[in-house]
Amino acid sequence: MLTLFDMGKYNFFVWSSMALFGLMLTVDLISIHRQKRSIQRQIKSRQRRKES
Repeated sequence: MLTLFDMGKYNFFVWSSMALFGLMLTVDLISIHRQKRSIQRQIKSRQRRKES
């Protein structure tokens, strides 16, 4: 099982790239979620203004 994780002399590069990819994927998902909430708030605000 340990041979699966052994990347030889590229070990640091491979695992740091994987970690960076995971971090950026998480940041992207959080950004999308925040943007969705912002758009939903804008839509609700416009609906309230139309009703008034």
